[in-house]
Amino acid sequence: MASQAVAFLQQAGYFQSLADPLWDTSGILAEGSILGRLLHSLIGYSDSPTGAQLIAYLLTIAVIVSLMKLVGGRRSTPTGSLAKT
Repeated sequence: MASQAVAFLQQAGYFQSLADPLWDTSGILAEGSILGRLLHSLIGYSDSPTGAQLIAYLLTIAVIVSLMKLVGGRRSTPTGSLAKT
């Protein structure tokens, strides 16, 4: 969704310095194909992403991984009735 939000902002005239497509994989996997639409819905796939979209995508992944490590490090062992066997 972050990548799509950046695409909408670019269409509105923001982030124009990073608006050029970095690559075009529409010949391999077009965004309009069934698999392309599925990947677009699930992970935000774009067949020709811009620099700003790539940055947004990578930042989103970095935040998710960081939060998973932060929350995962705070887990403690359960001390309920299942722990006493």
